Formats: sequence, C-alpha cells, structure tokens
Amino acid sequence: MEPPLSRPEIIASWNDRYFGGTLPETFRDSLAELPTERQDVVDFLEHFFKLMHHGRFVSTDVSPMQCTVLGSLLSRILPGAWSGRIPPITVGGRHVLIDEYVLRNKWRDATPGLFLDIGCGFPPVTTLDSVAALQGWQVLAADPSMPAHVVYDAEGNYATFDTQGEMVYFQPAAPTVETWNALAEDATATEANFRRLLDRLLPDLGDGAEVTSDGARLVHPMRLYSSASLSFQTAGIGDVQVQDVDVARCFNVLYYLDATFRRRTMQWFEQVLTEGGLLLIGGDWAHTSEARYSVYQKVDGHLVTREFAFSLDNLCPASIVSWFCLVDDDFETLLLADLVRELRSDAAFLQRLNSVNDRLREQHDFAPRGADGFYSEMDPSLGASEIWGRAGAVASDLNEELAEEAVAVLKAGGHEAWVNDLGHVAVMPTGVASQ
Repeated sequence: MEPPLSRPEIIASWNDRYFGGTLPETFRDSLAELPTERQDVVDFLEHFFKLMHHGRFVSTDVSPMQCTVLGSLLSRILPGAWSGRIPPITVGGRHVLIDEYVLRNKWRDATPGLFLDIGCGFPPVTTLDSVAALQGWQVLAADPSMPAHVVYDAEGNYATFDTQGEMVYFQPAAPTVETWNALAEDATATEANFRRLLDRLLPDLGDGAEVTSDGARLVHPMRLYSSASLSFQTAGIGDVQVQDVDVARCFNVLYYLDATFRRRTMQWFEQVLTEGGLLLIGGDWAHTSEARYSVYQKVDGHLVTREFAFSLDNLCPASIVSWFCLVDDDFETLLLADLVRELRSDAAFLQRLNSVNDRLREQHDFAPRGADGFYSEMDPSLGASEIWGRAGAVASDLNEELAEEAVAVLKAGGHEAWVNDLGHVAVMPTGVASQ
C-alpha cells in the first residue's frame, strides 16, 4: 500500500490535473492550511476542482477569494465540523430574487397562498425576507436543526442550542473569512463563551421571547419570530406536517444529499403541493448571486419541469457557491456545469464574457483583474454586506448585458433556452451529461 499523499502533494496534484500547473504560488499558499487529514475536505476539493475543470475554467478564472475561502473556511462549514449535521448557514437577502420569482413567474399567478421554506436555517433571516416580500401569504419555515435558543454575544456573533442545551452551530454576525476564523480558530473557547452566556441569560428568559444583558442577547426563536403570517416546525424533508402548499422553496439543502434522497424528496413534494403549485430547488448566495435552480409545477397530480435557470456570474464566480456540492450526483450542480462548459467553449461568447466581467469588476471595484491577468485580492477593509452588495451588482449587470447572448449560444447548441422572469438564463433540461 502506498503512503498517503502529503498536503503539498495533494495541492500540487490538483494544480497539475485541473489547471495544468499554472495556479500562482500565492493561490497555492492559501490552500496550505487545509486539514487534508479530513477525508470530507479532500473529497469536497476534489469534486470542486473537477467541476471547474469540466466547466473549462483556467487558472486566471480562479479568484483569490475562492482560494482563501477554500483554504481557511471550508473545513469549518462542512457538516464534518458539526457532527455530520448540515450547518444552518444564513445571510440576509440571500433569496431576494427568488421571492420576486414567486410574485412574477409565468407558471402560477401571484395569488397569496401557503409558502413552505424548508431548510430555512436559523436565525430565519431569509424567511423573514420572504414574509416581508410575500404580502398576504402564510409562510411555514421548517428545519431539522431548529434551535431552542439562539445566543448573541456583544459583537452580534451567535450560537444555536437544542432543547437539551447542546450547542448545534455558531456563526459570526458578518460572515467573512476573517470573522469566521476569529470564532473558529479556538472553537472550544468559542463554545464555552456562548455556553456561559446561555447559562447567565436563560434564568431571566422564562416564558419570554428574548432577554438582553450587557450587550449579550438570548432569543427563543419560535416565540420571537412567530406571527399571524409565519409559523415554524422543527422538521426536515418528509417530516413536515403540512398539506396544500402553494409554493415550496428548498434552497441550499439538496447539494448535501444524493440522488436517491432527491427522488424521495420529489415524491414528498408531489404529495404536499396543491394542484398548480410550484417547487423551487437550488442553491445561491447573498443577493441571489451564484444562483442555480430548478422550477417544477404540479400538473394533473404530478410534478413537471418548467425550467432550470442560473445567474451568469456562475461563469466567473467570485466565491465557492457555484461549485459547492458534497455529492457527485446533484442534478442542479451537474446541469450547471454542463451549461457553463457549453457557454465557455464558445470562443466569441467567452471573449465577450471576460470583457464585460472585467469591466463590471472595475466599475463596482470588486477585486478587478490585475496586470498579471489574475483577479486581485478583495479590499480587506470591506465588510460582508459591502462585499456581497458588490457581488450582487456584478451578477445583476452580467445578466442584463449577456443573458440574451448566452441564450443564443445555447439555442445554437440545440437547447430550448430563454431569459426567464428574473433575467436569468433558463433552459428546459433534457438530461445531464457525464462529467
């Protein structure tokens, strides 16, 4: 049996196989702290770079932000860091365009009904966004990791605890690489700090919804956020007690789970949706950047595909969400990789994409390309909201300028393609090619 590869050997192997050995030393150095003794981390990176290679990305398409996130943050947000649980990562504004889709799509009118947000994460910031956007709707938010309590420190960082008082998860107030590292560098100390806050504040909470003291805050989420239009269940796919759902959103969940689970998921959604109801499955990040999603509708008792859509920043992503996937058979991720490959294989379109993307990055001061041909580092003085606001602006402008051209390329390749109600590129899926 051959000895396992060392960390430098593993990184060199990825560089050689997927980028022809052309990744800059600074990029490779940013991966130098990867805990390659964890197989889940190695498997994720192998799959991530394989998808990029399939999509015809080269080393000059890799952003320093991607390398930094992969090198110092990835291992702390994978389920392996949370006893195998899917972490309930949330960020406000993540699904803002998906909420608009519910109101503007051509498949179902905007008549208010029951909206199921499954895998909502906590605190339920994206669900609260949906409540505000979907006036007159009833919203049910469900997550198997629904906490009994959420504790905030004086800086706004928070941790969630279950009914047994065990910590489930923690997250910085403004999720950047730096703030994540500050909390995760000594996770034991971070957990102990949040536990002390819980023990101090819990006696004062009683039957209330929240209590504050010396800048710290303890919340009972269901009591605090429940309202006439919003209810919660501690349950996952297949376990939520619900019927007659008009629109279901399942985002940033199924790319953790395999195709067998997905098939059971689709059968369950088919049962709980109303006739004509919509199902949206996919993944995205803040401001609905790096978005990919499938839309289904229940017709004559069965789910039928309406479209698969994606934002064009997936062709030049700044972060890791485009290729964030823990399984090798996730439908949306594989289909995105195939379509990106097709678009990036068109020389004229790729030239236009690079030209427009470089101009927009300069315009929005979003880590523009340097004289060496590689993207620059992100301005370290920027906060998370500013970073993702700029990412969302670049994504929006890319869609506006290039969506019709992308559709033309896909049509020329034999796809049924169009620009959908959000300005994203959409296709009618006909199958997923092998990687």
